[in-house]
Amino acid sequence: MNKQRLLEIVDNFAKQKILVIGDLILDSYLWTTVERISPEAPVPVAKVDYEKRETFILGGAANTAHNLSALGVKTFVSGIVGDDENGKKLKRLLKEAKVNVDFVIEDKDRPTTIKTRVMAGIQQLLRIDQESSDKIKSKIEDNILNKIKKLTRDLKTIIISDYDKGFLTDGLVKEMFRLAKKNQIKIFADPTPTTFYKYKNCYLVKPNKKEAENMVHKRIYDDNSNLKEICLEVKKILKPRTLLITLGKEGMVILDEESRFHHIKTKTKQVFDVSGAGDTTIAVFACCITAGTTLEEAAEISNIASGIVVSKLGTAVCTKKELIDSIMSS
Repeated sequence: MNKQRLLEIVDNFAKQKILVIGDLILDSYLWTTVERISPEAPVPVAKVDYEKRETFILGGAANTAHNLSALGVKTFVSGIVGDDENGKKLKRLLKEAKVNVDFVIEDKDRPTTIKTRVMAGIQQLLRIDQESSDKIKSKIEDNILNKIKKLTRDLKTIIISDYDKGFLTDGLVKEMFRLAKKNQIKIFADPTPTTFYKYKNCYLVKPNKKEAENMVHKRIYDDNSNLKEICLEVKKILKPRTLLITLGKEGMVILDEESRFHHIKTKTKQVFDVSGAGDTTIAVFACCITAGTTLEEAAEISNIASGIVVSKLGTAVCTKKELIDSIMSS
């Protein structure tokens, strides 16, 4: 694909405005060294590295928003955090990433979702999740909708990032679809397997390979000979205008409105860590479509961006400069 065209698309990201709504997660990395096995049980003794100690990174919907902002997009995020120290950290990191947090609600009755990964060098030993998956109260749901109604009048795109943590209730999602239809907004949905049913008939839905296989109870063959067949089955179930399935090292596949099949193979990259790569893919894809690209152009640029992210350790983002440099060197 023409490099100049791709660069023009990326340059146009700064003119876009996108809302991300979903489950905000704080990712924590506790850095340790392991030199022995515990005498108390057959488990490693992880000694905290006090030079690095612990780092905090935006995860979930917050990572999707961070990816957008890193590309120069004017980004708004809506979600829920606890009235606690982790909630303050998460909001501070969002502000530092130049993401608008005016639509983030604090709830004193639930904790901020945090995933702590215990690391020994680059090896993950353990993940500890602290969260509540209880559905948000109806008054909080009403508060969120009242806050974002005015904003939706001035948007072309909403990304819904659903990790099934209780924020995106059936009622909230239904109302988001109503607002989107009223204001001619495209919804890009990135749900979990347990919440796909909420996002039928949206503009784009993005399962990964494993989720697609589980949905149709079939495995994609190693030679991808049944890939189109499975994609057609998934599209029949979810009924999106566009289906995007990420395939890891195999790239991604798109079925457009006419169910035309496009398999975009990944660029050769060293895969270091896939954490958050799906967030990058949907963020960049949405940027491109909002900027008026074709699906093939959006897939090409998303593929380049996700290749950059998986070469980094931990939940990461692709910056506009990194994307431009990668396009130039390809």
